[in-house]
Amino acid sequence: MVGDATYRNCVAALWALIGASRAAAAHHREAAAHAAWRTIREALGGEAFVMLHEKDGAIYVNGRQLQLGIDVFSSALGMATLLRSRSVGEVLFDASVDEASLLTWARCWTMDEGCPADPEQQLEREGVIGIHASRRAADAEPTLPLRRRSAKPDAEDSRLRSVFLQHHLIAAIPAVGLVPPVLAKVVVEAVVDRLLGISGGLEPLMLLQKDDALLRSSLHVSVLVVVLARAAGWSDEWLADLGAAALLHDLGMILDPLQPGPAGFQWLLERGCEDFWLRSAVVARTWREDHGTTAVQAMVGGAATAALVRTAVRLERGLRAGVTGRAAAVANLRDAAAAGEIPAEFVAVADHALMGMIG
Repeated sequence: MVGDATYRNCVAALWALIGASRAAAAHHREAAAHAAWRTIREALGGEAFVMLHEKDGAIYVNGRQLQLGIDVFSSALGMATLLRSRSVGEVLFDASVDEASLLTWARCWTMDEGCPADPEQQLEREGVIGIHASRRAADAEPTLPLRRRSAKPDAEDSRLRSVFLQHHLIAAIPAVGLVPPVLAKVVVEAVVDRLLGISGGLEPLMLLQKDDALLRSSLHVSVLVVVLARAAGWSDEWLADLGAAALLHDLGMILDPLQPGPAGFQWLLERGCEDFWLRSAVVARTWREDHGTTAVQAMVGGAATAALVRTAVRLERGLRAGVTGRAAAVANLRDAAAAGEIPAEFVAVADHALMGMIG
């Protein structure tokens, strides 16, 4: 885990870069940008980003209040003043940030011009990559701590975090799939919004990002489950919940590859007592099981969602094995139904759902 000293070094280096951006000598600015880039890499650790926000004059890094010392006091005070003066609620540095973008960011935020209506758009106009910012809302509460591997509830996550995660997850959607990219993007956006609206919903998203292959397959399964459920007549109000549970269906593989079902079940139950976590935990524990040969049997047993996830997993695995095209995908499911692995009705549902999407 990244320690407080690393965070202090990062804030100090960023503030030194702000100061160097006002200097005339280019080599001072370049040296400061390199130092800032290096400390950001160290502060990232195993996380996807480093986020700073100001609250009551104090600087928080990834939700933890920066522990002040003589070495960082002036840097923390300066950074807090800068964020407040620029009306910036949060600034986020992700792993793609480079030294050129850090230089541009520092130059933008030390100019004497009026604060932009949207600091994110200002950074985009300047071609900055890997740095994101959100404007402070006058009546909004500051972001609460970003927790790591904790069962304690989070506050509802910020717009910036939502945008960042949506962008990251959408970029991870496989380019070749059974669902058009535009539709897949809509589903992923809805699923991320749903998760970030739940206490603790950020934690499983961060955990999934530790395994790129699992993240990609889980995203595909999530999209397929929503498409199948919609074709089967499930109410629209449940689609985001279904997609979120499907996204988390194999989370246990990261926790314990030898017993992924029980591991995922236990971990999800520890997130909280809301119905969403219970349903997701049950899906993670049972989707590998057979749930009957008919949809009625699955529904009577309360395993319709798990059976739907199992169907989507079969489709996703078939795609990775080279089973492409609607006819081949449906034939793959027909074999699964014949073997008693999925309800027979789900074959017709998939055939209808994929109609017009793939050849």
